[in-house]
Amino acid sequence: TTVAKNQVPTIETGQVAGEAAGQPEKTVLDDLPALASSIGLDQKTFSECLDSKKFAQTVTDDAKSGADAGVSGTPGVILLDTKSGKTVSIPGAVPIDQLKSSIDQLIAGTATDAKIKLKPLSPNDHIKGDRNARIWLVEYSDIQCPYCKRFYPTVNQALSDYNGQIVWVYR
Repeated sequence: TTVAKNQVPTIETGQVAGEAAGQPEKTVLDDLPALASSIGLDQKTFSECLDSKKFAQTVTDDAKSGADAGVSGTPGVILLDTKSGKTVSIPGAVPIDQLKSSIDQLIAGTATDAKIKLKPLSPNDHIKGDRNARIWLVEYSDIQCPYCKRFYPTVNQALSDYNGQIVWVYR
């Protein structure tokens, strides 16, 4: 995954701001300060933080870890069974049945290992669910990607269906 220099500020601030406003597809660099203000953030403080590029390295590191894991488009999902160490690659916004099939195979021990090396969880990761869950669902995403938006309810459904067995790691 290649991240253009002008995308880094959009990705690093937009993933939260766009989702909070319910309009991730409209999050573009010029709209971020106004969007931040519209959800109750101090626009001056937000702009200063954005301009400082405080989180640029984190975003660059996440993009590199996705590329190192073989992700070539978004959403790029890698499932990791922390018990067996097996991984499964799921390219694209797959339907819930396909996602659940891959998760079930990992849990049952019948999945073919994609042998993908993932970086460990860090304090910088955006996580939903129990950090100690058996299955990691690591999603490499882009807030402007319409397929990522389509995949969002699928991931939430999987989190609900597997109640505590999955942690969603958003990178």
